[in-house]
Amino acid sequence: MAARRVLRIAERRALNARPVPAAPQRIGQWRVSQGLAPGSSGYGPLRDRPDWSFVDGRPAPLWTGQLRRRQENEELAVSLAPPPPPSYRALWGGYGVVMG
Repeated sequence: MAARRVLRIAERRALNARPVPAAPQRIGQWRVSQGLAPGSSGYGPLRDRPDWSFVDGRPAPLWTGQLRRRQENEELAVSLAPPPPPSYRALWGGYGVVMG
């Protein structure tokens, strides 16, 4: 009887001594750690390419979200691009100087 009691106490201590498993990662954290977008609707061909096309090869019209993303990307590119260099016409005053 006493041996069983000692065994039960030892089992309880062993169960309590086990390492507690870490909480599961959030799906977004796992996707980022794998080099993917945080959500399934993130960047990539499944979001940015058309879903279908006409039989004669014409592309499908863009959806509202695709048009919005295209506009946002163009605005970002313009804001990050350096200003264009001055043209020769601007340097020479535009007095019929022909650069050949």
